[in-house]
Amino acid sequence: MKDQVHLYIEKLWGREQPQPGLERVLTYAELLNHPEKTFPSILIGGTNGKGSTATYLARIFAHAGYRVGLYTSPHLMRFTERIKILSPQGTHEIPEHYIINFSKNISTLAPRAGCRPTYFEFATLAAFSYFAESHIDVAVIEVGLGGRWDATNIVQPQVAILTNVHLDHTHILGTTIAAIACEKVCIIKGPYAVVTGCEGEALDVVKKQCSNTGATPYVLHRDFTVHERKDQIDVTFQKRIFTCSKFSSYLPSHLVENLAMAVIAAFLFGLQYKLLQKSLQKITLSIPARCHIVSTNPLWIFDGAHNPAATERLVTWLQGFNKNFTLVYSRLQDKASHQLKILRKIAGEVFLVPIHVTSRNAPLDTLKEEASKANFDNIYTYPGVKKLPWKKWQKEKKNILLTGSFYLAGEAYSMVKSRALLN
Repeated sequence: MKDQVHLYIEKLWGREQPQPGLERVLTYAELLNHPEKTFPSILIGGTNGKGSTATYLARIFAHAGYRVGLYTSPHLMRFTERIKILSPQGTHEIPEHYIINFSKNISTLAPRAGCRPTYFEFATLAAFSYFAESHIDVAVIEVGLGGRWDATNIVQPQVAILTNVHLDHTHILGTTIAAIACEKVCIIKGPYAVVTGCEGEALDVVKKQCSNTGATPYVLHRDFTVHERKDQIDVTFQKRIFTCSKFSSYLPSHLVENLAMAVIAAFLFGLQYKLLQKSLQKITLSIPARCHIVSTNPLWIFDGAHNPAATERLVTWLQGFNKNFTLVYSRLQDKASHQLKILRKIAGEVFLVPIHVTSRNAPLDTLKEEASKANFDNIYTYPGVKKLPWKKWQKEKKNILLTGSFYLAGEAYSMVKSRALLN
């Protein structure tokens, strides 16, 4: 089933990429009476781990009694997944009718604005407006791309998180770690706390930006540490230990680090130690498309890794299972072409499929050539995720890894749900 709201927004606001800048989103924010100024926020940038860090942080606040606005991207199955309200009473997505009415309002404002927002700018404005009207206590906001010119960067956060910097979106952000870091650190704009997992030259750029803006950096493995035990995760900071009950022994180390950054950000925001500690006993750590085990027998894992750094961490985690996987793979055209070489370490055969929810998918012929160069034993092409022999795989107890794109994962979740493959 197609996401009608997504199609509606895409038709109206498109996905063209005009000149970078914050002028358009600031113009509309002013016409909307600056909704982004009505709530405190935490802004999360970085190459990988933004979404999981944001999700953990929002869950921490919600279990501590806060009413939280969570804005992430991209979505998996529905546009409305991007904009959520979390509270002790539960989680709900932005209503579809709100999006439709907000879109009409933006269309009305367009003549006064003298410009049209992009798809992502529209989504960001919708999130901020909905959060303002929902009277949230805090917003947890994931940067879309880069930082300097990202629409989310109109907020003045109380805390910023910069998870890490790796090579991705090089055609936009730059071809070196230092160049990309220079774009991402622009979310650091004032004398507030900055929590980071950056290393090496990326960390040097973070430190310089903090020095220039009066911000205080808190660095993973230097200012705070995380230790994983059999049944719990301990985050140590300033002689305090924050303990999270671990409900799964399969949590990969990079998600553990993302949880640690979320914990420290919540504490630096002002969440009291005792409240934070109680919250950590309640939160769930499983997140769709983040090393997500959707079935244990057979073992099926869906993940959205879409750049070499994320793929390397995924493979490192999977090697701990000591299993050979059947790989389901696709990617977008603008993503690195050598991820299949990395995935070959844990998979002997690969099923290549196009991604139907976007026109930016890499051609099957291109993927087939990449798989051949990666020396897969068996290479198959199928016209889509839905056409794959899922029932057969289930019967044969095949271990499946689906990865390469969040868009691909979204299609897979929709398929699994509609066919009731897994209970």
